Amino acid sequence: MENQQERNLADMNWLAAAWESEGWFSILGQRRKRRRKVWLGERDLGMVYNCVAAIKNTDPLFVKEVTDILSRNGLAYYISIDNSGKRKDGTPAKKQMSVIIAGTKRVQRFLNVIIKYLRTKIDRAMKLKEFVDFRLSKPYSYPYTLHEFNLFNELREMNGNKPMLDLSSTTNMPKTVMSS
Repeated sequence: MENQQERNLADMNWLAAAWESEGWFSILGQRRKRRRKVWLGERDLGMVYNCVAAIKNTDPLFVKEVTDILSRNGLAYYISIDNSGKRKDGTPAKKQMSVIIAGTKRVQRFLNVIIKYLRTKIDRAMKLKEFVDFRLSKPYSYPYTLHEFNLFNELREMNGNKPMLDLSSTTNMPKTVMSS
């Protein structure tokens, strides 16, 4: 019978490799009214952020292995199944299954476990961890800051997306935002 620590080490290495090839680390930003706000001079971006680490695959055995490892390590997740795809010839595509870890505290717990096993996506994971740790150091109702908005945009760029807005001008910004 194999040693439990060796099994867990092998599992975490496998999970990290899987996440490197099939997964992603992201911060989803949405504009919302009457929610936490980022004050930029006279502009109110009204952004709300959701931290996400997710992995997608069409193989049910792959997804089961991912969820088994997450469960054994006490990490929360949910599964999303997409059956809507169609091939060019009109036949249904394979269903895609996503294992999603969403929410600041859940993502923080996941990153604390997986980050030491990552190699190629370590920069993205570290940027997400910086955002998460900063956010959790503030009270729940604390408004989002320019620092968080910049981390959001930096991670977007790392993932090959355009920044949300150019915020090079910070005139008339409250000191609480500038110093955060």
